[in-house]
Amino acid sequence: MKPDTGFSATARRAVDALGKRFPGVPRSTGIYGAILLVLLAVLAVQQLEREAPNTMEAPDLFSGISRITLEARGRTLTLEYDRQGDRWLVGPQGFRGDAPVVEELIQAVADLSRLEVVSTRGRFEAYGLTGDTRRRVTFEDDRGGEFTLDLGDSARAGAAVYGRLNTGREVVRLPRALHNRVSADPDDFRDLLVARLPREELEAVRIEAPGVEPVTMRPDRDVSEEFSGDDPGWRASREVAPGRIRDFFQEVGAVRASSFLTTEEAQELAGEEAFAGVLFTSADGGETLLEFFPPRGDSSGGRLVPARITGEEYPFFLSEWRVRRILLGLEEYLRPFTESPGMESPAGEDLRGDLPGVDGFDPAG
Repeated sequence: MKPDTGFSATARRAVDALGKRFPGVPRSTGIYGAILLVLLAVLAVQQLEREAPNTMEAPDLFSGISRITLEARGRTLTLEYDRQGDRWLVGPQGFRGDAPVVEELIQAVADLSRLEVVSTRGRFEAYGLTGDTRRRVTFEDDRGGEFTLDLGDSARAGAAVYGRLNTGREVVRLPRALHNRVSADPDDFRDLLVARLPREELEAVRIEAPGVEPVTMRPDRDVSEEFSGDDPGWRASREVAPGRIRDFFQEVGAVRASSFLTTEEAQELAGEEAFAGVLFTSADGGETLLEFFPPRGDSSGGRLVPARITGEEYPFFLSEWRVRRILLGLEEYLRPFTESPGMESPAGEDLRGDLPGVDGFDPAG
């Protein structure tokens, strides 16, 4: 005789337990009561299973990535790894890429581990994983390997967005920080460092503009490098406010673009005249010219100034407040483009005070 197992065994044990606990209850009533208890227990377990979040392990991202394709808002951007030059190239133009930014994107995907599964029905449109709301990043290697990640709408709870891995039917939760890294804007992956001009390597600096008295700066050999804590061992040919030479070298030590001009903007710039130029002469006699062109945008919202510099193929934008610091805070350079003198930097620094021709400046000190 086979042992009594499964549902019938459970029910029989429940009937026996009820009979011992309530000896006066008819056996038929006990049987029905036991069956009801077992059914309630099964339903409770099923409910717990439904409420417990399902998870899945994210597949490993392979190494040796040679190509990354990003899609967002109807645009596509490709990043190519140049093994010979050990660098990332951005877009069909082959812009110089910012390697740390690209590596951060790769690492963010590689760090994915166990993910919460929201749905397995494959209704991707309900989660923003189709059409213009979808962002996609595809990684490829030289062996034909491919890893695709789709990102959609914001999840209902938590700092997450809905996502999909490769061709799976599962909709999962992905970190919102990863969503923000997937962009088809070339400037998000380009190397924005356009020049380094440390003062230790410079012999002279000359600032020129049509109709404005030129300013020449040279190292002052008669003072120490710690001079006054403001202007470190340099003198200007005309008087400038305290601290302006210090600000100048803070800006030109590492010149970083806010963004680059588009092809159309660069073509328009080719027909314009620079309103100011800064000529750097190094100790070995080499020269670097930084040119500024009329600002773009609304001064109330913080304008951008197109610029070009020797050694950088592509023109770029700098924030107006940075340009003012490079121009030693001398208002006459930007006065033709300024509705009211002066402005504030994002840090709240008032760039109007202590300037020639502006209230508050005392030439006599």
